[in-house]
Amino acid sequence: MAGKKTLINLTLIDGTADGALKCINKVQDGVIFRINLDDVPNHLNMPEMKQCGIYFLFGKKNGKAAVYIGQANTRKNGNGILGRVAEHKKPQEDFWNQAFVLISSGNTIGATELNYLENQFCNLAINAGAYEIVNAADPNTGNYSDEIEITMDPLIEYTATCLKVLGYDLFTATEKAKEKEDPFAECLKLFMNRDGGERGIVDAKVVKQGEQYILLKDSIVAIKPTTSCPKDVKKQREELLSDKVDKTGKVLENITFNSPSGVSQFVMYAASNGKIDLKDADGKTLKELL
Repeated sequence: MAGKKTLINLTLIDGTADGALKCINKVQDGVIFRINLDDVPNHLNMPEMKQCGIYFLFGKKNGKAAVYIGQANTRKNGNGILGRVAEHKKPQEDFWNQAFVLISSGNTIGATELNYLENQFCNLAINAGAYEIVNAADPNTGNYSDEIEITMDPLIEYTATCLKVLGYDLFTATEKAKEKEDPFAECLKLFMNRDGGERGIVDAKVVKQGEQYILLKDSIVAIKPTTSCPKDVKKQREELLSDKVDKTGKVLENITFNSPSGVSQFVMYAASNGKIDLKDADGKTLKELL
């Protein structure tokens, strides 16, 4: 969500930087309003606030930055999105102090678009991990077409940019979230593969982290040793069998080794030169890579 020049026009609705403001971009159809909790009643009769749209309620819960993401459609009583926001002014939802409202300048967002936007915003925020998501359930995506995705995704990017500019970096993944997604993202990834036979299939994934080599969980290692398998490798495999490797050869948890040959011998249940037998996704040996 970065790299492109974006022009955002801000209008200070109340005439102060701390009050209600309006964000527009001539390229995007979306209009974003920021309204403080105490100012919500003062803006309920704005024509734009009678429309349907997406809203974000920001505040703190249990000492952590929190957000509620919801949608609102127009109602028979004339209330629109800000009327829905006002309904969140109750003791059990007292965590928030600012609301951001996303509507369409042409009032073209319908029920399908609302479902898609709400679901995408929630999932992006959850994956980023920067805020506690107050929503009780994962919103339904509904049935949407490619056209909905193509037209709404730029609006999602624009909204993320506006929120970030205004102090709410809701969709940038935290370091903790990145580690959860792939703790070995920066590590050299290596592989060992062999078709079946009496010693079983080998499908092992190894990462080089510093001077250590980590055999990753769910790798498949040989289930029978060769006649020339080193005694220390046999002993190691026997000790770890059922604890870290099941009878089918599946690795049950990450196992760390201090050398490339240590891990390759463990995987192959045989004598092995790790610098030759460990290869990257392009087939280059560890020796070539080093």
